[in-house]
Amino acid sequence: MSETNNIEPAEDNQVVENPVKEDVNDEKCSEVHTEPEPEISSEDSKESSVQVEITEPENSSEPLQDDSEQKSAQAAIDELIAQAESGDASAQLKMGRKYWKGTEIEKDVEKAIKFYTLAADQDISDAQYELGMIYLKGTDVEQDYEKARDMFQKSADHNHIMAQYNLGIIYQKGRGVDQNNEEAVKWYTLASKRGHSLAMNNLGQLYMLGRGTEPNPTQAVRLYRKAADKGCPGAYCNLGWAYLTGTGTDEDYDKAVECFTKGAEKGNIECKNALIILGNDESAKKETVDWYINASRKWGVEAQYRLAWMYMNGKGVYRNPREGIKLYRRAAERGHACSQYALAMIALEDVGVAQKDSRVLEWMMMAASQGLPEAQYRLGWMYQNRKGVNRDLKKAAEWYMKAAEKEYPKAENAIARAYMSGWGVQQSDEEAIRWYRKSADRGDAEAQYRIGTMYLKGRSVERDLKKAAEWYMKAAEQGHEKAIEAIAGAEELLKEAEKTQEE
Repeated sequence: MSETNNIEPAEDNQVVENPVKEDVNDEKCSEVHTEPEPEISSEDSKESSVQVEITEPENSSEPLQDDSEQKSAQAAIDELIAQAESGDASAQLKMGRKYWKGTEIEKDVEKAIKFYTLAADQDISDAQYELGMIYLKGTDVEQDYEKARDMFQKSADHNHIMAQYNLGIIYQKGRGVDQNNEEAVKWYTLASKRGHSLAMNNLGQLYMLGRGTEPNPTQAVRLYRKAADKGCPGAYCNLGWAYLTGTGTDEDYDKAVECFTKGAEKGNIECKNALIILGNDESAKKETVDWYINASRKWGVEAQYRLAWMYMNGKGVYRNPREGIKLYRRAAERGHACSQYALAMIALEDVGVAQKDSRVLEWMMMAASQGLPEAQYRLGWMYQNRKGVNRDLKKAAEWYMKAAEKEYPKAENAIARAYMSGWGVQQSDEEAIRWYRKSADRGDAEAQYRIGTMYLKGRSVERDLKKAAEWYMKAAEQGHEKAIEAIAGAEELLKEAEKTQEE
């Protein structure tokens, strides 16, 4: 993971899904545009990241029926109406749908609402959800966010995945309720656990931005990956920027391009713009850069951050660190943790910027105090290595621990080394290997190498040359140079051990 500018301007790519159809649990990722403050009203601009969509049935012509067929169909409808009127909840839901869509019967909004409401009052979650979507959209009825929220709440309480997702959006945007990101996190989490890709993506954005939860880019990337694996366009975009900037994951240009390409193929406008920025089409680049500049003016901190990264790295624009720092500072002063961290790292590493930011410790402390694990880890490193602060191993260990608890690999390895050496904490080989294993089990090469060395030397574990070689191999397969060097020696020792056993 890049230590400079390794944060992503993650944005809210959100879609309210249409549910008013027979299969209400059918999930669809529609086109997603980028905007930090999307609306869920029908008046959204074409640039909005939200597309509220209630699909109305096509008025396709029905084949002509003879009198007997028509009578039979009408008899079936009459029977269904009678069942609904007598209190059959399933029939009420069916009649609500038929009257709403105008299928097999003349469209009648008033009767549709009546039967939907009757079924909803009997705790039919699909009816509650679909009625909520009707009020949310406000087509053929007066738009009522509060009623929509109430219906979604009832349906979500019955574990309706689509209601959980849309309830998350309502709380995030404050429609019919006071805006509450903590509640949004709660409902997105529930929908995410059941595999809803858009909920995963939106939850990832909240983790990336630290809204309703502490910032956690590592967790955000995990969610983006899961959503992208399900084909969500917005997740491809967010994951692409994470790889490009090294936010919450190792920097990987090829993977970034791959993600942007997949998202662009699904119609995501920002993925298309990102590919233009990274490509050679100079005429297209100007228009695309203008798009980002306008986005930064209109949408605020996330877009400012992304544009800042472009200026710092000369992507799509001539490299202009001064302009990049100016944009980072604007976002940082508005509380954007990732921009605060970027400013601190620029100053700390002095990456060719003519005027260093004298507030390096202040920016790093602000980002760390917001819970950004990268900043917490780096602040620990500063205390350990006397960078801008007096050396304080106890404080170093405390900050390492905060980041390690968020599963930040470098911090897990750092606190493991602290326990191994006994600086800033009470020495404990058991705690050391526990933290190394946490990181190694998730594939961190450095931790895998360290565990291999512990088995090789028999420290805190019984000496086991075979296990040492296995761990070295895992790290070596990821290109860990020390592990590649060590594995040859481990193999030789293993051969000697096998010969000794044979003798």
